[in-house]
Amino acid sequence: MDDVGIYSNFGPLAREVETRYAELLGVPDSNVATAANATMALTGVVQLTEARNWLTQAWTFPATAHSVIAARKLLDLRDVDETTWMLEARAVDSSEGNSGLLFTVPFGSDFRLPMDGDPSLPIVIDAAASLGNLPTMRELPQSSVVVFSLHATKILGCGEGALVVFGTSERAEAFRAWQNFGFRGSREAQFAATNAKLPEVSAAYALAALDEWPQIRHSWEESREQALAISIDLGLDLAPQFETSVSPYWMVRLPDAALTVAVEAGLAEAGIQTRRWWPKALNEMTAFARFSNGGFPNSERLSRSTLGLPHGPHLSRPDYDRIWKQLKPLVRKP
Repeated sequence: MDDVGIYSNFGPLAREVETRYAELLGVPDSNVATAANATMALTGVVQLTEARNWLTQAWTFPATAHSVIAARKLLDLRDVDETTWMLEARAVDSSEGNSGLLFTVPFGSDFRLPMDGDPSLPIVIDAAASLGNLPTMRELPQSSVVVFSLHATKILGCGEGALVVFGTSERAEAFRAWQNFGFRGSREAQFAATNAKLPEVSAAYALAALDEWPQIRHSWEESREQALAISIDLGLDLAPQFETSVSPYWMVRLPDAALTVAVEAGLAEAGIQTRRWWPKALNEMTAFARFSNGGFPNSERLSRSTLGLPHGPHLSRPDYDRIWKQLKPLVRKP
């Protein structure tokens, strides 16, 4: 990087990240773009899509909804399916008008394309934590876009960044102009845009992670097997597809809100941290309350009954054994 003297503006390392991921995901490299972070990437994708009204699930990380608002589009919150934890797209059709669907793939789950829903509707998939599954993008419809996060909390992270996969190279090229002040072949800004390029230093870290991918994947799979064994032993319900996904999250769903609070408090007393990753449905948050016409029971139940447990290669087998020992009396009936 220092030898070439390029540190930003679509440098050779950022281009190499796009090329290598394109090969892994099964798409042309012209369909893949990097970005400064996933929130900015979602904002650009939504802004550049003609749909005005964006149907978005009420239980997701706030960045998903913030991206719609930042793109100056209309946020239309909908409930999630209680089994998949995702937007129930089959209930939506083209009669919704000038609409698009913004799915969130929850907590690093693997997923398959194409997604359910009316194929005439534009689809954006917020798959922030799912890149570790390297899902094939070969069947990505032309009207669809998938956004992955490269944040440090994600598998294959580079500190901060994003990877965006488009159904067409034309859409990817428009996105590259959007993230570079609206420049398309000149220094003239041709439309409202911003600066959202991945710097070369972040790309260098992304390439280093790719170089170590076999070892990284093996470490995460070992962690998953330990978390899975504990969950099976204690009869814990897990996030969808945790058993087969390479996910940075060990999410459990407990029978009710009261038990969730009790487990959270009991583990804290033992010095074990937990995390309410999505602690409220978006309609219950001040920033998004005006976009809700009522409650979303599935989203609200899930927000109150799910808990993130410590997880990852940084934990040893004795660490997992300690978590199991402390969890057992908290979740098992006497």
